[in-house]
Amino acid sequence: MWVETDTDNIITVPDEAIYKIGQIDYVKVLENEKIQTKLVQLGEDNRIRKGLKDGDLVILNPLNHQQQVLK
Repeated sequence: MWVETDTDNIITVPDEAIYKIGQIDYVKVLENEKIQTKLVQLGEDNRIRKGLKDGDLVILNPLNHQQQVLK
């Protein structure tokens, strides 16, 4: 899923893109044909405060995807 800002320059991502380790939120993105982990800071309604930029390619269901790659 491509990350795009809305008319108010706010980036949001669906729940399926976010996973937590403890209290920290992460997403997986595809960069240079490799899967990278990005630490993100979320606001309300999954608004990204820090960690992603317009045009990033976010992987949905990242933990399921990672398990498939490892098989």
